Amino acid sequence: MQKVTAQVRGLMVMHPGNSPVSTPQPALEIVAEGVHGDSHAGLTRIKNGEEIGNTRQVTVVSVEELDLVAGELEIPEIKAEWIGANILVEGVENLSSLPHGTRLHFPSGAVLFVEEANTPCSSAGRSIQARFTDRTDLPAQFPKAAVGKRGLLAWVKQPGSVQLGDAVRIELPA
Repeated sequence: MQKVTAQVRGLMVMHPGNSPVSTPQPALEIVAEGVHGDSHAGLTRIKNGEEIGNTRQVTVVSVEELDLVAGELEIPEIKAEWIGANILVEGVENLSSLPHGTRLHFPSGAVLFVEEANTPCSSAGRSIQARFTDRTDLPAQFPKAAVGKRGLLAWVKQPGSVQLGDAVRIELPA
């Protein structure tokens, strides 16, 4: 397996009814169901009317990709908490292109298993729009600008805690 290292730069919890905005935290408790207290936590979820395994327990985004999307949208910044992220990392070019099966290892022993890239949506665009009231096009433009740069969806392989500044060891599948 190929290994890469990144660093945790932000931690957030999205509380039920607060979608897609998450609240910054000094640390996260990763339990079997996902991020403790997060609205996406759960062993299962409903998709197209069917109960399935929850493979989107944790959302991971990168400083680098948020900067690229902000540049493409011609706005000064996009904060991870504006788009419902749980973990913001720095140091990985093209985070969203990491393949299914990639594992994110944290010093506490927590391990996240990457399921897939996150799909950008207009609700995140509306959240960004709320910060840049002079723009009216962001709900429609964000999904286009963020394709392939919206981060990753992961599920919990091993519970543990995640702290700001933690090194993240990223193992790519063979």
